Amino acid sequence: MKQPAYLEILNKEYLKKNKKNELYSIRAFAKSLDIDSGALSQILSGKRIVSYKTAMKICQHLQLGQLERRRFLYSLAKVYQKQNLKRKSPEYHSILKDKDARLLEASEIEFDETEIIANWYYVAIMEMTYLKDTELCAKSISKMLGISILESQVALNYLFQKGFLELDINGKPQKVIKQLTTANQQKTSKAHKQRQNEILDKSKEALNQQDISMRAHHSMTMAIDPTKITQAKEEIRIFMSKMCDLLETGNRTDLYELNIGLFSLTQNKEKI
Repeated sequence: MKQPAYLEILNKEYLKKNKKNELYSIRAFAKSLDIDSGALSQILSGKRIVSYKTAMKICQHLQLGQLERRRFLYSLAKVYQKQNLKRKSPEYHSILKDKDARLLEASEIEFDETEIIANWYYVAIMEMTYLKDTELCAKSISKMLGISILESQVALNYLFQKGFLELDINGKPQKVIKQLTTANQQKTSKAHKQRQNEILDKSKEALNQQDISMRAHHSMTMAIDPTKITQAKEEIRIFMSKMCDLLETGNRTDLYELNIGLFSLTQNKEKI
């Protein structure tokens, strides 16, 4: 299930553009790379391997930095080597002799936590492994979470590649890391802010679309003593843990998000 770096880079770039514009298609992406759309579809699905000439063209149009370009080309060279392709170009042969080969291989599997944190559906996909009678594939993920099949497949590949998912003895995907927590509770990274914004958007959707019998939205306005915020945050953490103990037992057939916000309503607060 490990995804070569060149596919990881291409998929991420396409998803980035598609996220800004939902109408952005594979055809438009292919045009931006100056290659045939059919060829690009085959490349993204792993059915076609990129020639050196095309690879250089893609790197140029994506404006990849030096390290990313080397990762892109090196991963392609490794695929050619693994499949023992006779038409392997001499350029790929030279790339395999790169003195920094170990560094390039390591960078392919280096864990980038922002990918998991920033995209809400990565954690949701991991939790889907606990759902009864649910097949974990791109099609079922897309249908359940309302994301594209491509987004589903890229996320699934990434989670297997980084070791967050693995196959059990029956060939069924299972979650490896049971709980993801933030190491520094005193700081909110850009990735965490992106995730919280996306979760708030999902909460608004639920508020307007889901029956009240199947959701809970509560709020309370209070005049408070700010010196008790730290204590309040600890009480919230304990409450959320208790809710997990309650809800994550029995016949698990659906995915839910528990989100709690405690924040100041007064203006002119210092921004971080």
